[in-house]
Formats: sequence, C-alpha cells, structure tokens
Amino acid sequence: MFTQLVRRPLTQSPRYLRPLADLPSAALLRERFRRDPRRSLSTRESETTNSPPGGPIFSAGSDIAKLSAAYNLLTENHSWELINSRQGISKVYSFRSYTKNLDFALSVGRQGNYKNHHPTIIIKPSSVKVTWATHVPRGLSEKDIDMAKFCDEQAEKVSALSPKNQTEKST
Repeated sequence: MFTQLVRRPLTQSPRYLRPLADLPSAALLRERFRRDPRRSLSTRESETTNSPPGGPIFSAGSDIAKLSAAYNLLTENHSWELINSRQGISKVYSFRSYTKNLDFALSVGRQGNYKNHHPTIIIKPSSVKVTWATHVPRGLSEKDIDMAKFCDEQAEKVSALSPKNQTEKST
C-alpha cells in the first residue's frame, strides 16, 4: 500500500531539476543580457531627461517647463522636498491624533490605488511622511505633482497642523 521512499544523496539533484552541467555558463548568460537590455535591470540605460545639477530629474517624455513650475510651487509654498535620488518628492504631515494620521494615510492610499500611482507612506504616532516617485519611466512626473497636490488638499480636510501649530503642540 505504501511505497517506499528512496533517499537520494545530497550531492545528487532532485529528478525534476536539470543537472548542473546542463545549465548555461555565466559567460553565455552575460552575453545574452548584454545583447538584450530589457533582461537586465542593472545595465538599463537611464530613461530620464537631463536636468540642472541639484534640481529634480524629470521622467522621459515630460513637459519640463510645466513640471518645473509646478515643482517650484510645491517646494516653495507647500513644504515639499526633493528626495536624495532627485527623482521624487516627500513631505511630513502632522495631525492632532494618531487616528487622524491613519485617516489621512488611508485617503491618500485609496486615491493612489484609484490613480494606479502608489506612494511610500510612513506612519508614526505624531506624523505621516508621504513620498511620491515614478519608477517607470524613472524621474519626477506629472502624476507625482498631481498626487502631491491631492495630499495637500486631504491634509486640509483632515485638519493638519500648520508648521506654527506643530511647535505649539510639541511644547
């Protein structure tokens, strides 16, 4: 009724795997990836447009003049900051309670899901950090700018603390 299990030595591969000798060599794999850049993520050429040193790197195919104006408005008037890679923006919001932090993060997450553009959200008891970056094509895009504006609108609805009120709360 029961079949006897056959133990295989550790040096022998399972039956469903190819023997190691049948695998392609490392040199052959390197040649394949060199010929077809879509297969290799590490050797992919940059898909971003040129930008001034220190400024944001905009995604390929973007209207740079329009995005530059919108980016400047966000950074000067709404406290958004360029992330280290220069390919995205982030901002920290503070609310009166942890539940308001969660309400804000949930509304941003839902809108990101609806727009198929998902942020990185870090929720702490006293703040929420939102980061927007476009991964394909790499760089700051119109989606990032639009979603940053949405975050500012939602923060007003959830009643975020202004920078002046943040210092009052912490004292």
